[in-house]
Amino acid sequence: MFYNLVLSIILIICILFQTRLPVCSQSTLTCVNGAASCPSGFVPSCPADTTLTPTCLPAFQDVIECCKSVNFNLDCNPAISPACISGQVSSSSGQAGSTSTPFCSSDKVFCTSGGNASCTNLDFELTCVNDFPDCCKTTNSTLDCDTTVLTCEGGSKEESVDFNSIDINVLSGPLFPSSITLPTVPISLQDIAGIAYKGSTASFEITLSEANDEINVISVDLKDSIDFVFKNVSFTITDIADNPDRKILTLTIPESIALGEVSFALKFDDASVSNQNGRIVVFDLPSVTISAGKKGKDKKQILKPVINRVKVGKNKKSSRKFSLNITGEEFIGGDYFIEQDNITHFIDTPSNEPDTLIAIFPTTLNPKITERKVSKSGRLFKVKFEIDEPLQKDLNAVVNVSTPAGSTSKVFKIKTGKKGKTTLVSNLEVTCFMSKPTCENGEKARCTNSGFKAVCLPGTGNKIPDCCKTEKKEFETSFAEEDIKNLKCNPKLLACPAND
Repeated sequence: MFYNLVLSIILIICILFQTRLPVCSQSTLTCVNGAASCPSGFVPSCPADTTLTPTCLPAFQDVIECCKSVNFNLDCNPAISPACISGQVSSSSGQAGSTSTPFCSSDKVFCTSGGNASCTNLDFELTCVNDFPDCCKTTNSTLDCDTTVLTCEGGSKEESVDFNSIDINVLSGPLFPSSITLPTVPISLQDIAGIAYKGSTASFEITLSEANDEINVISVDLKDSIDFVFKNVSFTITDIADNPDRKILTLTIPESIALGEVSFALKFDDASVSNQNGRIVVFDLPSVTISAGKKGKDKKQILKPVINRVKVGKNKKSSRKFSLNITGEEFIGGDYFIEQDNITHFIDTPSNEPDTLIAIFPTTLNPKITERKVSKSGRLFKVKFEIDEPLQKDLNAVVNVSTPAGSTSKVFKIKTGKKGKTTLVSNLEVTCFMSKPTCENGEKARCTNSGFKAVCLPGTGNKIPDCCKTEKKEFETSFAEEDIKNLKCNPKLLACPAND
C-alpha cells in the first residue's frame, strides 16, 4: 500500500513538472489490453535503444520488455529497461503497431500491441494451430493455412480521426438466437446502431450521409468503450444495386475489444471528403457445448461458425424462390448447452428450427426465410427463401450466419442467367442428408450414367448413398429395405458437380 502511494505521488509530480525531474523518465509502465501504457502526458519508450519498443510479453502477465518484431517473432533485450518519457505519440508514427506480434491465448489470436489481428484475405479465418497464430480455411475437409495474410494492425490510445459525429445509420445487422441475452442499446443509439459479438465477422446494411460513386472506402477504424483505437480493421464494402446511398459493411470485430459502445469510422480515398462515423454495440460470447459420445455425457465445445462456400440454387417453377447450400464448420442443428453467468442451461431445439440463424443482405430483396436445415455433422447449412420480385440482373449479396457461439459472413452472387454445362467430379464425399444424396460441397449428388439415379439406401446406421436403377416407372430417391432387391446399383457412378 505504501509502495502504491509513493508511485501515485511520483506520477502526480511528473504530470505537474513534465520533464523537469529526471525521475519522470522512469514512471511505471502498465499493460492495458496487452499494450504498454503510460500515464497521461507520457509515452512508452526504450531510451537506450529507440529501435526497440516496450512490449507486453504474451506469455507473462504484466511483464514488459524492450522488443522488436522479426518475422512475427519477438526479439527482446531484457538488459534494456523500458520507461515512460514525456511527450505524445504521433498518430502517423505507427509506433504501437511497428512491433506488434500475433500470439495465441485460450485458442484466440491477439496482438502484443493491443491492436487487431486479422487475415487480409477474408476467405481465411483467424485460428490457433498448436498454439501458434495462423490464417486458415478448410478445403475439401483439409486445413489450408497461409501465415502471409496474417497481420496485426493498430492498437493505440491516439485517435487518427474524429469519432464524435454520427453520420451513418445502421439499418440492419446479424440475427441472434433467442437463447442469447442481447446487450442494452442506449436510447440515443436505438434504431441507428448495430449489435455484434466480439471476435465475429459481422455484416451491416448502412446508409451514408453523403454518397458518391466516385469515392471509395479505403480503411475502417474502430474506437471502443475505453477509447482504445483499432486501426485498419479487416472489412469489405458491397454496393447495393440502384441504391448508391446504401452499402453492406462487413467488419472483423477484434477479440480484444472492450465491450459496449464502439464507434467505427469509414475513411475515403478522396482526402477532401471527411470520414463518416457510425455506432455498434459489442457484447461477449457465452460458452456453448453439445453432447458428445454414445451416452451423451461428454460435452464438445462449439466454436464460432465458419463459412467456406455459398452455393445458390434456383427454383425451376418460381423465379422468386431460391435455396442456399452453405458449407463450413460449427453450424448448430440440435440441442446444446449454454453457460452464462456461471449457470449452465440446456436448450432443447426443434430439428426444423435450428439455432443457426441467417441474415441476407441487401434487405431491399425483402427475403423471407421458409426453411433452415443443418446436417448432423454441422458442416452443411441449407436455407430456402423467397423474394418479392424476380431479379432482372445478377446481384451481389451477403449472408451473415449466427449461432450462440459466434457469427460470420460471406459475399456471394445471385445469378439470373442460364447455367452452362455442369462438370462432375468423383473426389468429393457423398452422404445422405434429409434422405437425399448430398455432396460435401452442398451440391446434389448425381450419377455419371444417365440410366442410374442417386439414391439413399437403408443401412445398419445411417443411410447409404448409391447409384441405382429399377424397372419401376416412378423412381424414388429413398427406398425401404424390402425394395432393395429390385435395384441394380453401382456406387462408383456417384459424382458431384464441381465448384464454380
